[in-house]
Amino acid sequence: AAAGADGIDPWRGGWGPEGAAIDARARVASYAGELARGEVVEQQRDAIAAARARVDALESVDHARLVVTQSQLYCAPIEGAVLRAPYDPAFDRNLCSTLHPGELVRVLGRSDAGAWLLVDAGHTLGWVRGATLSARLSEDDRVAWRDAPRLHALRDDVRTRAGVPLRLGVGLPLAGRDDDGSFRVRVAAATGPIDDHIAADAAVVEGYAVLTRAGVLAAAFAQIGAPYGWGGRDGGRDCSQWLRDTLVPFGITLPRHSSQQALAGVRTVDVAGLDDAAKLAAIDDAAATGLVLEYLPGHVMLDVGARDG
Repeated sequence: AAAGADGIDPWRGGWGPEGAAIDARARVASYAGELARGEVVEQQRDAIAAARARVDALESVDHARLVVTQSQLYCAPIEGAVLRAPYDPAFDRNLCSTLHPGELVRVLGRSDAGAWLLVDAGHTLGWVRGATLSARLSEDDRVAWRDAPRLHALRDDVRTRAGVPLRLGVGLPLAGRDDDGSFRVRVAAATGPIDDHIAADAAVVEGYAVLTRAGVLAAAFAQIGAPYGWGGRDGGRDCSQWLRDTLVPFGITLPRHSSQQALAGVRTVDVAGLDDAAKLAAIDDAAATGLVLEYLPGHVMLDVGARDG
């Protein structure tokens, strides 16, 4: 990752317009195949066919923008949900992730006159509504935003003086401190980066927080009661985005999805086939030297230790 970045730099290790277009065609074709086989249903009739037309009309571009408002990132430019039986609308298979205000994205394609944009956020490739992003950034603004020192929130309720949220999972460029101790930061506006302030007593850290078990657990427990959202639905978090966002302030960048996170550790221990006592012993042994993530297909968790056995 570049200095100051909170993930993989899409300009150094990303898709590029051609690769993104190939992936977009493959995704919408996969949905069309599932629909034809009766494996999914559309919330809106012919929505997948319309999305295929949008992808076919994709115009390749390559520039940077900032996320201005909390944005849903879609796997394909589909109107309405794509549901698998038992057709629970809370689990729309077309929801890939969510983008927080202040994230820097690489725009690789546009369709419907820019109403839909194909973007690489460093952690996820997907489609976003163009109205939620800033105007196109100059190259100087892009590099300055990427490389600036960072201010990270340790809770999800931090706000700037103007009311802009600073959520877990993204750091704002730090420009300095004022005489009253407040932090001068850069935030994303529709026109591009602008100046704002965060109070001196806010739950934030300059750069990255010291990586300790107590610090990570405090940040994790601060999210108890926060709304769950599959794929970032309604601005919530699912298991893997919660875990990724919680660890970003500590300088740990995980992939976005649970199956990838399962492979991202320093070491991996397969406990399949062990009895309960042996599984707990393996977890305790791993926890003696670091944080432990527990994975099973479709779900990932942070181990928080044991109490009274």
